[in-house]
Amino acid sequence: MNNNEVLKAINISKIFNFNEQNLTILDNINLSIKKGESVSITGSSGSGKSTLLHLLAGLDILSSGEVYIDNQLINKLDDISLCKLRNIKLGFVYQFHHLLPEFSALENILMPLLISNHKITKELKERALFILNKLNLYNKEERYPSQLSGGERQRVAIARAIIHAPQLIFADEPTGNLDNRTSHQVLDTLLELQQEFNTSIIIVTHDLSIADKTHTKYQLKHGHLN
Repeated sequence: MNNNEVLKAINISKIFNFNEQNLTILDNINLSIKKGESVSITGSSGSGKSTLLHLLAGLDILSSGEVYIDNQLINKLDDISLCKLRNIKLGFVYQFHHLLPEFSALENILMPLLISNHKITKELKERALFILNKLNLYNKEERYPSQLSGGERQRVAIARAIIHAPQLIFADEPTGNLDNRTSHQVLDTLLELQQEFNTSIIIVTHDLSIADKTHTKYQLKHGHLN
């Protein structure tokens, strides 16, 4: 990796054994993501987009190849080291918000820091409130997920992903559960925050209009990234 790269994947593959036959989902994929870059990956349903994202984030095991994040070869890390890397250097946004219902919006946002045993300082709370305001969630920090709309819950999930200023955010269909107007508003703000915090982002989406908003666009087809 060079100093401008936050992620580098080299010849990564994923092969499943199905009914005693090998099924190649991803075939020798190479990918590099620069610091501050936004990247999108499109493809049909079942093409392996989410599988690729999980491999890049160390959430699934490679059949072959190497993935480096911040110059660390993640597929050689033990579970504890890999969890630590994800907690500190990565952020995640999924199609469904996965908020904890018994915690307020503010508490959900601060959860990655609590898990990493960070002391929740006044500065961190102010950062969380700043992000909430950027996401048009004024005065909703004390509300619980059940008191928020679907779009509001997803925005809280975005705030949670970026609160610790990660080097890279993985977003798997982050607006797929929202209506078209709300999805574009949410993604525009996510990309604005991504630039403001100088983090990188990789977005998996089926929506070409969403992909058009990113710096770099790829299509996953027949196991290959083009």
